[in-house]
Amino acid sequence: MWFVWIKFDFFYLLTDVKDYGFFYLSGAQILNDPENLYDVSGFLYLPSFACVFVLFTFIDYLIGWYVFYIINLIFAVLSLIEFNKILKLLDIDKNWHRFLFLIVISGGWMVLYNMGLNQVKFIIRFIFFFVIRREMTCRKENIEKTIIYYVINYSLFFFAIGMAPYFFLLAFFLLFHEIKFREIFSKQNIMKYIVFSCAFLSQNILLVIYPTMFLDFLSSGLGAKTSTGIIPLFYLEDIFQNIEPIIKQIITISFFSILSIISIIILLNKKLKIEYKFGLFSLAYMFLGTFLGSNIQLVYLPFVMLLYIPFLEKEEEVVDFFKKNILFFIGLISILMIYFSPLTYVYVFNVSKIFPFLLEEPFYTLLLWRYVIFYIFATLPLLILFLLSRKNNDLSKETDAK
Repeated sequence: MWFVWIKFDFFYLLTDVKDYGFFYLSGAQILNDPENLYDVSGFLYLPSFACVFVLFTFIDYLIGWYVFYIINLIFAVLSLIEFNKILKLLDIDKNWHRFLFLIVISGGWMVLYNMGLNQVKFIIRFIFFFVIRREMTCRKENIEKTIIYYVINYSLFFFAIGMAPYFFLLAFFLLFHEIKFREIFSKQNIMKYIVFSCAFLSQNILLVIYPTMFLDFLSSGLGAKTSTGIIPLFYLEDIFQNIEPIIKQIITISFFSILSIISIIILLNKKLKIEYKFGLFSLAYMFLGTFLGSNIQLVYLPFVMLLYIPFLEKEEEVVDFFKKNILFFIGLISILMIYFSPLTYVYVFNVSKIFPFLLEEPFYTLLLWRYVIFYIFATLPLLILFLLSRKNNDLSKETDAK
């Protein structure tokens, strides 16, 4: 339904540059002048992604738009299939239990917006799900990982990072999550480091051929987007629009530093499973992310949802399930509201034309703060469930001791 709707609601984008246009132009730039790839305005990605779009330069622009749209549709479906497999591996056996998770991540304004721009978030999401699912399968079935396994996982993951370089910290999660401190320099792990490095360099060889390209990437590419503030400031841009650029840059550096420290703490915790490490990183990124992309939540919010699973009461009866998982549903509904609520102020203003009372207080303030409110209500239930779980464990230990 969302994919059909977008055909009519966003048709004007076909004649505009927008995101697909940036991709298309980057492919042409690789053919004509690769050293100056980041002269393409709006291209924020690694060279590996631009190389893929060289293929699209050999077909008509409009035909290419539709081809890429179909590719996005395919990966949107495949990402749901992979997420369903992840839920099964986490012992969510009931179909209707899994349906609750899947219905949240499969629709809403965020899907509409992503498809209207013909963006790449569904491809990224599929690869992340696919790689994590493979990790979980190996862990659950005690499958020994081979060099081929690492080549496939690292290559796919770096291809996704090429499209989403703001998630580069997750690559280190994937590399180090199973490595023990005393085995850091073991022969097997050195082999993993080599495969890991080759997977990145083989896809981004242009960074080696043209050394200045990386600096261009930092200054004109991704860096240009990350230096304008943090995600909460983006949601509250109507309030914080007058902040001086230098102040925003200081805030950005500070928040990225905090996010990096949190990532190291998560990485060092060897008891955490890889899917929950991704979930905790995503939770931190919700508040500390320094890339102002309006639809990257499509990628990381499903991992936040996974954090609820250890606290889920898997009751057979529908009524009992709802009664015993009230906090879970508060979090789930909050994430659903994030998916369904427009991310930009322009769209909110258009909605207010239909519902004029939204421009009056207190509705106007709530409207501006909507994402911060949704984020809080998506996070607080998790915190409460964690604290209750700790308390119950402590009581169990005391009972056992007596």
